[in-house]
Amino acid sequence: MSRFASNPDFQPTEIVRFIDNLDSGAGTLIVETDVGRGYLKALGNPDGPHALVKDFIGTHLARELGLPTFDYAIVDVDEIDELPFFRGGIASPGPAFVTRSEGGTTWGKDLKILGKVGNPEVISGLVVVDTWLRNTDRYFKPAN
Repeated sequence: MSRFASNPDFQPTEIVRFIDNLDSGAGTLIVETDVGRGYLKALGNPDGPHALVKDFIGTHLARELGLPTFDYAIVDVDEIDELPFFRGGIASPGPAFVTRSEGGTTWGKDLKILGKVGNPEVISGLVVVDTWLRNTDRYFKPAN
């Protein structure tokens, strides 16, 4: 059983196979788990270990604000999983944050797609949560 899971129907215990990697700040990986497809953020990612904590806290915060969230779980990555990040390197063994894959599409900044969003009232809340978390792929970090 997963150490933490948001839904009793989504409690992966292992990564079955690697499917794809995404060019994202946290090096998100698409994997097949023993209970279905998911999006995985693992240790060793380009954004550092805080990316996993931000997702875990952000998901809980969003739920407290009444915002919809994906089902998630914490699953262990083993040395044998060999999960390659898009920009190089592989996932380190240890706990990883995985969300259940759902149907839909990602937004590529095409304004026409915004008109097709089924729940536009939640967008501002998601922006607030993202801003509070200071996600590094969208938050400007001044040079030292």
